[in-house]
Amino acid sequence: MTIEIANKSNINQLLFIANQTLGNNFITTTHFEDFITQPHKNCYIAVLNNEILGFITTELCNATQLQESLLKKHEEPLFTNPTATIGIIQQVAVHPKHLRKGIATSLLKHAITQLKLNSDSLFCISWKKGAITPMSNLLLKNNFTLYQTIPNYWYTDSLTQLYNCAICGNPPCKCSAEFYVYLT
Repeated sequence: MTIEIANKSNINQLLFIANQTLGNNFITTTHFEDFITQPHKNCYIAVLNNEILGFITTELCNATQLQESLLKKHEEPLFTNPTATIGIIQQVAVHPKHLRKGIATSLLKHAITQLKLNSDSLFCISWKKGAITPMSNLLLKNNFTLYQTIPNYWYTDSLTQLYNCAICGNPPCKCSAEFYVYLT
């Protein structure tokens, strides 16, 4: 298995994995195009025998941009230096037939290595529904710390964007968001 940078020819396979694992239309073609073409964003893919097994998307921004985009429901600033460069792990997804093979771990470790080159801290937002927390153990094993959980984080967004959650089904999504930080 190799970890590579995605390109536009991979988008259909990426959408298939995203729809299967994260919910229909949660991630769009435009979203992947943005992560493939923007200089401060990346989409890494795990590939074996020309098949994409999974992906991880990352982004660099400053603490103020993070606060305004992902942490809008968070009352106080998570990072005290507004100009600090934050490496964000946006999404991690593995094709359902390739789960429990270390693919997410390989993608996460690759993303951490790449983000640490240009950031002061790392941040990851993960979903949680009841006792289901698919990324929790992986993040904790890789030196992330759970900072906060926000209930119903995607509720309004799922209604506005009309995407189906892989766990909740049709909108509204009632999953909580877990914020994890990694201080480099």
